[in-house]
Amino acid sequence: MPAGHRRGSKVAWLLRPALGGLAGAQAAGSCRIAPLPPCWSLTVLWAILAATVHFIAGPRGTVKGLEEIRRLTQEELGEHLALDEFAFQFQFDADTRQQVLEQTDASTILGCFVDGRLAAQAQVLPLTAYVAGVSYPMGGIASVATWPEHRRGGKVARLLRRALVEMRAAGQSLSMLAPFSFSFYRKYGWEMLMERRMYTIPEPWWPRFPDTGGRMERCQDGQRLAPIYEAYARRYTGMLQRTSDWWQQRIARRKPGVWAVYINAAGEETGYVLYQVKDSLLTVHEWVHLDEDARRGLWNFIANHDSMAREVKLTAPLDDTLLYLLENPRIQHEVDPYFMARIVDVESFLRRYPFRSLGDAVSVTLSIADPCADWNQASFHVRVGADGQVGVRRLGGPEVVWEAVSGIQDSAAVDVDVQDLAAMLLGYRRPRQLAELGRLRARPTGVEVLEQLIPEQTPYLLDFF
Repeated sequence: MPAGHRRGSKVAWLLRPALGGLAGAQAAGSCRIAPLPPCWSLTVLWAILAATVHFIAGPRGTVKGLEEIRRLTQEELGEHLALDEFAFQFQFDADTRQQVLEQTDASTILGCFVDGRLAAQAQVLPLTAYVAGVSYPMGGIASVATWPEHRRGGKVARLLRRALVEMRAAGQSLSMLAPFSFSFYRKYGWEMLMERRMYTIPEPWWPRFPDTGGRMERCQDGQRLAPIYEAYARRYTGMLQRTSDWWQQRIARRKPGVWAVYINAAGEETGYVLYQVKDSLLTVHEWVHLDEDARRGLWNFIANHDSMAREVKLTAPLDDTLLYLLENPRIQHEVDPYFMARIVDVESFLRRYPFRSLGDAVSVTLSIADPCADWNQASFHVRVGADGQVGVRRLGGPEVVWEAVSGIQDSAAVDVDVQDLAAMLLGYRRPRQLAELGRLRARPTGVEVLEQLIPEQTPYLLDFF
């Protein structure tokens, strides 16, 4: 800022729309914005300012356009859909477009406007995901796109940084997204969360089992399938806790075809399958079984389609054992990198995390590096009591580094960045693996403490957003 304009009201005037916009959003009920906590540094406030009003400089510093980041209004949803269609190369039919306009909450979409026109966007869906059986408020990042004439100008970077600030304020300590590029989102703290198995099985090799005594029943009622889904979802980290609206608006619209539920010999509903048959291909949209009996019942049902399908395609989590059951396991089988995840607020995430109880009190100190979210750039002393109760104490800000905490005698000390922390706590990589890869720094005792405290998990997700 030129010296002649300092100590006036210029910065306060610029900050007012940024902070006022957040307060206005809270008042309107579009999101919950917490009061500014004492830990918010000047860096965070400047980040909000930079993401809210950004000047694009022309020759000799002249202003070429005014950039503003804010939430969309319902009247601007048409612009959002037009950018979606262009960037992701699809076209809504008239009925679907109207349905999407009616069902989309514009306040979930952050827009970067240049001279009043939408230039880039990022949606933050307020979702809930399971982590080792515990539900976490989660910000689902979707519809990230920029018009070509505005690309490579840092607009998405500013949208993502603003999204981190708003997710933290909304209590969403976890975020997930489906990346167009893993390397791109890694720059902002997201990390690979999961891989999934993708099978293509020719009809002669479909598994067929003795009769289970159960039966299949076609049904199009998501509320009937929901209890089966939720029981299955709690077993996998990353699975969504689905609402009735999600079943109606997402699953029913995006996964057409036949829905069928498996009822075992005792009359219990323990599995279901959503699938479609077209051009002799049976595509399974969702396959859920709660036990081996249900899996065998579902496969016997699929085998009854042998007169109309030549092969079946389905996805499964990495812990799936189907290959072991096939008479000929040499089928087309791929392992596909899928979603990424990010810990938005480390302290809040740790307080909710289901660390294992080891019978005795155990503690560890985590020194976190997170250049995109300075509220995470600190050291956290985690104590898991004999009763399993978790206590988290923040030891300080960015100045508390590995050298300071590694000497603490009552705690193992671990130095790790926010990405590898997410991979570790969400079950994608174990502490020993990360230590061998050089992705975390710790004494051997620190690695072993984490191995004992962190539950075994398999990340998986049936949804897409």
